[in-house]
Amino acid sequence: DADGAVDHALAALRDERLPALEAARKAAALEPDSVHLVTHLGRQLLRADRPREAIRHLEEAARRDPASAVPVGLLGVAQFRAGDFAGAAESLEDSLRKDPEDPVLWAFLGVSLDETERPEPGAWALETAVFIRPDYGWAWGRLGKALRAMGRHDEAVRAYEKAVEHGFAPAVLWSDMGESAAEVRDLERLRRACRALGRLDAERAKPLRRRLRSLRLTGSSPGAGTRAG
Repeated sequence: DADGAVDHALAALRDERLPALEAARKAAALEPDSVHLVTHLGRQLLRADRPREAIRHLEEAARRDPASAVPVGLLGVAQFRAGDFAGAAESLEDSLRKDPEDPVLWAFLGVSLDETERPEPGAWALETAVFIRPDYGWAWGRLGKALRAMGRHDEAVRAYEKAVEHGFAPAVLWSDMGESAAEVRDLERLRRACRALGRLDAERAKPLRRRLRSLRLTGSSPGAGTRAG
């Protein structure tokens, strides 16, 4: 009966002998009408880095429970990880209309918009993410990228600095931060980016160092911060 099927499904989830993904598959197969279990399977597929397979299950869960923010939000994340940024933006906007307090979804939305050549609304979504969660280093870094794409280099540098402050500092961030600092002739921050990038990737730091030498020759003063564009 239906109650027995639910009990078997829950037992499968609690079975510590099964890996999490296998347990989720078994539970969803035993109770395929359960939106909760189908959503859980989609989440486990995402954790296993199988976004395309997750999409199929999360689309079904979102269709069955259109009032919930959770399945469609996870669907947006799966679409993002699969490289479907336009689809991700649509799903994430739908989820955030239902629950606007999730900074991770705001960040994924911002990046999806930026990746589909909509940096201005993308930056707004990323600003929302860091307003809700000020220590969100990755979102600060992607906000810097979106601002940089719009030529707002002064603001981009400040966003990159926030990313570094909160623990997100890959080589590409230092490179982009240095390029934006160069655009506004900010030698102090350009010098800092050169040093940090040189420690991570000496070859990648060479173009930044050339820009730094060129700006020194023009007589720019450290910390000059007039915005380009």
